[in-house]
Amino acid sequence: MEKISSKYINTELCTECGGRCCKQCGGIFAPEQFEDLSVEGLVKTIIENNYSIDWWEGSPVPDEERMRTIYIRTRNVDQPIIDPSWAGTACTLFIPGKGCRLSFEKRPLECQCVVPDWDKDTGEYTCIISTEDRADKKQLSIRWLPHQDVLEEVADKLWEYEE
Repeated sequence: MEKISSKYINTELCTECGGRCCKQCGGIFAPEQFEDLSVEGLVKTIIENNYSIDWWEGSPVPDEERMRTIYIRTRNVDQPIIDPSWAGTACTLFIPGKGCRLSFEKRPLECQCVVPDWDKDTGEYTCIISTEDRADKKQLSIRWLPHQDVLEEVADKLWEYEE
């Protein structure tokens, strides 16, 4: 996977913001961030690292029939492994006053590409996800499309694990 530019790192602004994006929802990984994309490898990684299975409703690409497009993200606080969340709960890796538990390189691609910004209209901080690096929810869902059969099996195993 290509290395993400440090242009997105603005620790001063992130500290001042207080982790607004991190308090909304866990970030989405790109498949290239995983060494082992086998069913067993992903199940183990998800359980050991407190990640979740989530999905895009339908297909992120036009003219494709699909009920959902599964991807992997960091888990939200007090939420299950299978969590089709629309946000609202903080990421489990967020430490108030300190930021993310993960180094920049280990963070989900979506989190690596967050650009903190001050919204003059609302007078609040907001986070913009770079589309330039194909790291927004739609583009990351598209990256996971070739892995849907494996992710369906992973989801089945994780349903059994949680029971």
